[in-house]
Amino acid sequence: MTKPSRSTLSVRLVDFFLAAALFGIPVLLGGRTGWGQLALVLTAAGAAISWSLGRVRGSLPGYRWNQTEPILLAGVGLVALQVVSLPPKLVQSLSPQVAAWLPLWTETGLGQWTTLTLAPETTISAAISLAAMAVLFTVACQRIRTVDDVERTLKAVALAAGLMAVFGLVQYIIGNGKFFWFYDHPFTTTAHRVKGTFTNKNHFVQFLALGTAPMAWWLLKTVGTGSESAAGPNRSRRFVSMMQRVGAGDLKPGLLMVGLGLVIFAGLLSLSRGGALALGTASLVCLVLFCRHRQVSGRLLTGLAAAGIVVGGGLSIYGFQNVSERLEDWNPGARLMIWDANLKIVEDFTWTGTGLGTHAEAYRHYLSEPFQLREFTHAENSPLQVASETGLLGLLLCVAMVTFCLTWCRTSLRRGVDTRVAVASAAVTASLLAHLVHCFFDFLWYVPGCMIVVVMLAACARSLANTAANTA
Repeated sequence: MTKPSRSTLSVRLVDFFLAAALFGIPVLLGGRTGWGQLALVLTAAGAAISWSLGRVRGSLPGYRWNQTEPILLAGVGLVALQVVSLPPKLVQSLSPQVAAWLPLWTETGLGQWTTLTLAPETTISAAISLAAMAVLFTVACQRIRTVDDVERTLKAVALAAGLMAVFGLVQYIIGNGKFFWFYDHPFTTTAHRVKGTFTNKNHFVQFLALGTAPMAWWLLKTVGTGSESAAGPNRSRRFVSMMQRVGAGDLKPGLLMVGLGLVIFAGLLSLSRGGALALGTASLVCLVLFCRHRQVSGRLLTGLAAAGIVVGGGLSIYGFQNVSERLEDWNPGARLMIWDANLKIVEDFTWTGTGLGTHAEAYRHYLSEPFQLREFTHAENSPLQVASETGLLGLLLCVAMVTFCLTWCRTSLRRGVDTRVAVASAAVTASLLAHLVHCFFDFLWYVPGCMIVVVMLAACARSLANTAANTA
């Protein structure tokens, strides 16, 4: 037996930490607990160290710029500016409302306030998670270089979503209201909605939405598009019976069909309206892009129909009334109120915000008396919360990052691009667009369990764009 080469060992080590982040962080209650944040930091550090050692030993290829390094560095610099001690006059100049919010922090009172953030410890904690996610994205961009790498990543994302859906359904149907049947969360329960390992239903269904298109892509790759048979002796046949493949011992198409159906079914049972919109966006965009590149065959439609039967059958037996009533109720309710509060925060802290992670402390100042006692941990809108916590500078950086991702997707979806690249890009694009749509109705960018998937998909988009550009 030959020993693995240094290159193989280095790649496997990097893959281990990336896989640990993808599969492990969501299990730790979506990564929002202390253990989840620890896992995020450890996997990011492990991946970075493994890749660096591989480079030092010459067993891994050189660094490939992904074009977003200036944005990532600027983001780290902005957060550092929020937490470092600055001259009081500079703080007053950059954030004039700090003095009004902290009237006792004066030379004659408690002393002068010297940071832009209103809660330095909270901002430091959030900054650590942000930096860890940036490191994981950078390492993923170095590791995911070929179409084969992208396809393995898409399969991993689809598998993670499928496992999460199955676990969520089992925990919901035969559960006792506790996470994993033993952890009694102080603020939420698993009794009334499917949540999986996430403490928030919106985060759970976002995780599933991110895996919907990759699973549909995997199904397409498994059953084929019909072009293969069209070139052979069975040209007249449009598609091959799925049951024949199952009877021959090939269970993969059946498992993927059932898995896709369970992912959508579990997402709908979460009773998240924004999540349902994300699932619909991922499904529709993926199908449209498959059609655009002429990849929709009778076999794929058969598979999608089978997945639809799983969804319809599940809803007819369990949960149809709850889902339909929830989806019919699109009253924005408290969302408009908390959005208005965040807009007022942006008006008062325009350039640098109140500090990363400080939303739970800042919004109460702008709500009327009855609602000040209500807990809004997040702004229910990702860009709006970024603007309130990091100012317009932080929002501009986020917009730049999103623009890069969409540009990468567009590059690899152009006509004339290799079909294999375009089809993989269709799955990546559908997932990222579903995330983008959902982020306007819920706050997702502080949820490591979801963002690790977004990071991996963004790295896939970068790799596919590079491949498309080099083969044009």
